[in-house]
Amino acid sequence: MKISKVLSVLAVAGLAAAASAQETVTFTNVTSNGTRTTGFVDLTHTFTNSFLWGGSVTTSGLITTGGIGSWLSEARVQVLTPSNGSSASPDIQPSTVGAVWTGQAAVGPRTQTLSGITGAPFNPQGQTFTFRFYESFNDGGASVDAVWDSISMTFDAFVPPSPPSSFIDLGVLASDVDLNTFGSTFDTELGLYDAAGALLANNDDAGTGLQSQLLETLADGQYYLAMGGFNTTFAPFWNVSSGAAAGDYVLNANSTTVSGTHAAGTVTWFGFTVPTPGSLA
Repeated sequence: MKISKVLSVLAVAGLAAAASAQETVTFTNVTSNGTRTTGFVDLTHTFTNSFLWGGSVTTSGLITTGGIGSWLSEARVQVLTPSNGSSASPDIQPSTVGAVWTGQAAVGPRTQTLSGITGAPFNPQGQTFTFRFYESFNDGGASVDAVWDSISMTFDAFVPPSPPSSFIDLGVLASDVDLNTFGSTFDTELGLYDAAGALLANNDDAGTGLQSQLLETLADGQYYLAMGGFNTTFAPFWNVSSGAAAGDYVLNANSTTVSGTHAAGTVTWFGFTVPTPGSLA
């Protein structure tokens, strides 16, 4: 039996306003001379804007060769955060030109989504990130590979996806909800989301066979319930990956019951509203 209740780590209040913000970090005259583990140059920036960042960075700038045969594509910047780990290679790579260049060259604009950063999206406001300038291959030992004349890295604001547009409407439910799949013919899992995409709770086996149940007290608003087969994973912003279990389902929502067939690898969505306390009377 697995019963879990998950509170979203995201502050979803004021999400629409925060989504329009972002922040650009600019450095000038930075020598790129070593690898990711030795001879690198570390610089820092503390974020002042409030916005959700999901790992997307758009970079552009100017870089001058050190004259020792470096490729433009070898110039990299690793992002290290105090709370969410560090980016994984290839890190920020403003140019993919795999060739030696001479003099000064423009790099970008190029947009990448960095891997290796955990917990995204999150608000970087107040966090001090470290930016590690290095070369993926050190061409000249102690010699300078390149000089970043300027580089601007815009941390693009994360724009949450829209909620599910197609769902089975359960209507209006009281604030104390009992959502269960008792009577279904397969191993179900349930995940409950609010209107902002926060994952409020999820459940695999409620102790009655392989069926799922969520007992929640909810504020007024719109809610979305995802149903999948065994081994379904639930993440914020209605991001659901369903397992392979399938069959006929029964979804009980307080006094409302709906039934149907759930296909393997799909997500069956339900929606309902909770009214302002007292309005049901």
